[in-house]
Amino acid sequence: MRAEEPRGAETLDRLGPEIRASVEAQPDGLLLHEEVVFPAEDRPHYGMRQYWRDFDSLEAWARSLPHTAWRPRRHETYFRQGGIESAFVDVPEGTVGLNQFAQTVRSEGPMLSARLRLEKDREGVG
Repeated sequence: MRAEEPRGAETLDRLGPEIRASVEAQPDGLLLHEEVVFPAEDRPHYGMRQYWRDFDSLEAWARSLPHTAWRPRRHETYFRQGGIESAFVDVPEGTVGLNQFAQTVRSEGPMLSARLRLEKDREGVG
């Protein structure tokens, strides 16, 4: 997360305690949650890294409250089998994470679903 304007800083101040409370609730399948700060030229990026037991646990949590109310701006997903994905909302292409060097695909239609993206990746489609 990166605050682009004062209202963004208010969002960060609000989401921080909500995210901590969510983690403290120990959602089924969450193995580890780490808060991280990435240095940037103009201002730091605040983020988190989570490790989940399996994709089903991650997907169940992502489709429930409070996560659905947060509307995450960006996420990256790494699969043990070697797959990797990165999703961005309202982030200019080529500025953060994988979108600085990897091919981009719009998340629309079947690509809107993480499960369908994973299945396409496993089939070698995409």
